[in-house]
Parts: sequence; structure tokens; C-alpha cells
Amino acid sequence: MIMRKNGIEKKKMELKMSIKPYKIDIQEDFSLWNEEIPNNYEIVTKACETTLYHQKIKSADISVLLAGNNRIADLNNEFRGKDSPTNILSFPSYIVTPDNMHEAFADEDRPMIGDIILAFEIIDEEANNQGKKIEDHITHLVIHGVLHLLGYDHIEENDAKKMEDIEIAILKSLNIENPYTGLE
Repeated sequence: MIMRKNGIEKKKMELKMSIKPYKIDIQEDFSLWNEEIPNNYEIVTKACETTLYHQKIKSADISVLLAGNNRIADLNNEFRGKDSPTNILSFPSYIVTPDNMHEAFADEDRPMIGDIILAFEIIDEEANNQGKKIEDHITHLVIHGVLHLLGYDHIEENDAKKMEDIEIAILKSLNIENPYTGLE
């Protein structure tokens, strides 16, 4: 009986360890993403997972839409009342703050924490104008978006500084330079 119980517990533990803690569901709605950045799925997944890990989120689902300017402009207008494209939109599933995010997600095995939408053309233009590799710029924006899903914002100056410092630390862990250097 003890052997059987230990065997069952061992199988449960093995099964739990084989389940990935993060699920990043990526949909592509604009062909230039795949044409210009064939490894876009890897870039987005790594940025999401690294940010979640850095913030000590044990498990989570995130949905990402790789869109174009027209689609994101429609969403930006519908949800924010701004009739123009933007580089990224984040739609959190929970109302959280950095101080309570862990408690907010504690009741679910793998909570769906929100949606991120990225617009290819504006991101490409920004990367070119700022002299950045587009892959690094995408990584930065995804990190920024995930932090918004976790309750961070940049409305107040001290909150913006805290968010930027976290972004810089995560980017550094991925061997990407500080994107704010030279922007002051």
C-alpha cells in the first residue's frame, strides 16, 4: 500500500513538472510579422516568460495578437477613444497592482492574465527611427505590456521610473541594452 501511494504521488509530481507554467497563445493577423520576423513567436514567448519569471509569477496564460496598424487603431479607438494606431495595447483580465498581483492569481492553477496586441508597422518605424534592432524593440514592448497586465503603470513619475527599472533589468537578463539611454 505504501509503495502504491508513493508511486501515485511520484506520477502526480512528474505530471505536474511536465506541465509548462506559462502558456503564451500567439495569433498572427498581419502577414508582415511572419515575412519580416520569422522568429516572432520565439521573441514574444521568451519576452513574456522572462517577465513572468522575473516577477515571480508561478503560472499564467497570456494571449498575444500580432496585428497591423489598422487593426490596432480600431481597437485603440474602441477601447481608449484614441483614433490612431499605437505600438502596443494591453488588456488585463484582473484588476491588480504590483503589490497584490500574487494574491490575485493565487486561486487559479494557470490564470489568464490578459491580452496584448502589437502593431507591426509602427513598431518597425519606431525601431528604425531609434536605431534599434526590431527584435529588441519587440522584446521591450512585450515586457512593457506584460508589466501592464501585472498592474504596473507609468502615469505617475515614480511609477514610471519603477516600471522602467524593471524593464531594464529584464532586458539586461536577455542581453538587450537599456532602451531609455539617450532618450532623456
